[in-house]
Amino acid sequence: MNKEINLTTLTVADAKDIAILHFKAFKGFFLTSLGVNFLKIFYQGVLKHQQSVAVGAYTQDRELIGFAIGTKQPLGFYGAVLKKNWVKLGFSALPNLLTDPSKIKRLLTSLTTKANADFQHTPTLLSICVSNSQQAKGIGGIVLGAFEAELKKNKLDTLVLATDALNNEHANRFYCNNNYIFVKSFLQGNREMNLYSKTLPL
Repeated sequence: MNKEINLTTLTVADAKDIAILHFKAFKGFFLTSLGVNFLKIFYQGVLKHQQSVAVGAYTQDRELIGFAIGTKQPLGFYGAVLKKNWVKLGFSALPNLLTDPSKIKRLLTSLTTKANADFQHTPTLLSICVSNSQQAKGIGGIVLGAFEAELKKNKLDTLVLATDALNNEHANRFYCNNNYIFVKSFLQGNREMNLYSKTLPL
């Protein structure tokens, strides 16, 4: 591991750093279009949830360059986050929602679509991100491995994740190279997604 990288458990105090990194790294993605403040509030809600698992990679200069965030129990996870934060989330996203009301339906769809009823109780990786300036340096594998290690500490031996099926060869190859097994494709609104799973040795 790069000695200049410090792996840490992310907390609510890191939400702004997470939001900024997400905003810069995921240009053109839906949640990004709702703004940095929306992302900050969203990740605050995620990190406050008792079932969340979140690890990040910081440089010695305290720059967040990668993170992996998920949940030990996906059933009802996003619903709880939305229920507790819907007023703040709504106000922060309002300017963008007013210019394009269809985003309201898309937001609800993206946060409520279930990939498969068989995995509603399976730990899930919800978001993984690496700084654009740190691509191809192994940071993604480092934070993914740290996320998996956190699950193993909790005696959890299986996890799933979903990623875009189309125009996303790099991400799909990344998961396959990290021993994730393709399970199925499904639709999230109009997006075709690939579902992957992995069994972790305890």
